[in-house]
Amino acid sequence: MTTPQISEIIDWDPETGSGYLGLDEGGKILALNVLDFTSFHRRPGVGDRVLYESTFDENYNPVAKNAKLLRARGLYHNMGTAWPSLFLILPIVAFLVAPLPASGWFFIAFLFLMSATTYMLYHCQEFRRNGIKNMQPDSVLHFCEMLGGWPGAILAQRRLEEEQPDRRYQVFLWISVFLWQGLAIEAMSDWSVTQQVWSSLSPLIESVNPLV
Repeated sequence: MTTPQISEIIDWDPETGSGYLGLDEGGKILALNVLDFTSFHRRPGVGDRVLYESTFDENYNPVAKNAKLLRARGLYHNMGTAWPSLFLILPIVAFLVAPLPASGWFFIAFLFLMSATTYMLYHCQEFRRNGIKNMQPDSVLHFCEMLGGWPGAILAQRRLEEEQPDRRYQVFLWISVFLWQGLAIEAMSDWSVTQQVWSSLSPLIESVNPLV
């Protein structure tokens, strides 16, 4: 039985999912791969501390096994994968304090369903190749994101080790994110801007169609 040890990642290549642990000040290193981890909640990076067991492979080279990421040093260490969750704050506050046009729990259930759907579509290889009937995959994903599935899209991009979408896709995704931030602010202000816009448009609509 090997004794668990703690070392720091001194080099890491996210493309290959591999790097090295620095064992001591003498320059000794130990190869590390994502397959050596039993579990981790985010991608490893340089400076992370790792709890592992040292063993030998079939060629008697030292390797790590049963590796686990320890708590990051510093509050803002490696926030690259966590900061998008801050965009959930305004929608959550709006749900708690703002008057919603529909039943609140049905609204939350709908958003959760859209996020789950977007997440699954994002990682369905058959869908990403062929889309749905005549609709392109990105168009379907953007539609789901606009309906509230943007948290699922962001989580999908950061959860799995895949090539990131192109810039055009990212632009449309973040348009959805900021649109929902605006809706959350509007809800907390009792839909004041919406009411003003509707009041301005009502005379115009009535002049076009008197039956409205």
